[in-house]
Amino acid sequence: MNSKRTAPTHLSIPELVDCDECKGAGFFKGMFHEMPCDICDANGELHASTGEKISKETMIFVLRNRLKKKKLQLAWYAEKLPVKEQGHWDEFKKVNGGRQRFD
Repeated sequence: MNSKRTAPTHLSIPELVDCDECKGAGFFKGMFHEMPCDICDANGELHASTGEKISKETMIFVLRNRLKKKKLQLAWYAEKLPVKEQGHWDEFKKVNGGRQRFD
């Protein structure tokens, strides 16, 4: 079996801008209801240079890239800023290995 490998395809992700009609929300409010925006196809964003809708398939890749960047950013913050939990329960008395409140 001779299987040829095809060249990898590259998806060029266009620059995006918020939709003017729905202000990037993907829907707009009527008097008593919310309706999906027809201009941006409920994505909330349009192609920056042409102003056309972005396909759902392309938006999947855009959102994956954004999620990856946010996860990296959260990991960086978690590394740089250690969290010490504090709260109102720190003032409670410890009784029998637990905490007891007297309200």
